[in-house]
Amino acid sequence: MNLRKNKPADTLRVHGPQSVALRTRTVIGSMATIPDRKHCLHTVLSSILPQIDRLHLYLNNYDDNFDLFQEYPALKTFRDKIHCTRSQKIGDRREHARFNDVLNYGKEYYFACIDDDIIYPPDYIKRLSEKSKAYQDKIALCVHGYSLWNNLQDFTSDRCRKSRYFHFEDELDMDALADIPGTGTLFCPAEFLNNDFHDPPFGFNDLIIGNFFFRTKNTCCCHQPSKIMAERHQECFQPLQ
Repeated sequence: MNLRKNKPADTLRVHGPQSVALRTRTVIGSMATIPDRKHCLHTVLSSILPQIDRLHLYLNNYDDNFDLFQEYPALKTFRDKIHCTRSQKIGDRREHARFNDVLNYGKEYYFACIDDDIIYPPDYIKRLSEKSKAYQDKIALCVHGYSLWNNLQDFTSDRCRKSRYFHFEDELDMDALADIPGTGTLFCPAEFLNNDFHDPPFGFNDLIIGNFFFRTKNTCCCHQPSKIMAERHQECFQPLQ
């Protein structure tokens, strides 16, 4: 039995806030990155910046002297879109830093959570914003995530985990409910997020966001049409020291 095909889109029950599906929303991207990803940061940023209106970039444990535009002169084209914040200012919140400013947004915005090791295809934001409008801006979206199962004991070791894994390289016949979104592909109306996840423990960001959506009764949907995501480039897969 293919568990990935058991939750068709017409079974998605929307419990989220009754958001007004605005004709146009500003798309805010948010990324946290570490020095070990400097080798691919330019490639990742170049793939997503043309698609969004603004990017909040959180530099975790970068040297005080690091200058993004000196390091990557080509990004000067996007200078007006990029707002950098350092961990020296907000503390090392790891990937949770991506939510540092989320309480400043509202119904005029979409929030796009960006990973620093994924090369995003050129129509990525367009596809997700159109899908969100199709759902009347009442669900969160991802293209990578998990659906939980009965009798769950330990998410990290249970053998059932693999069979409920929606990987962005695998096409789905139709949208599916995702209990745990891969936050590197999270896209939602910004008003869904009324928590900036400021407090520790940090890490396991996907599980924390999945639990948050469960508690706030926001439905998350995994959307995987053919080739929505490019493969992660090998240049982004150098082991962290």
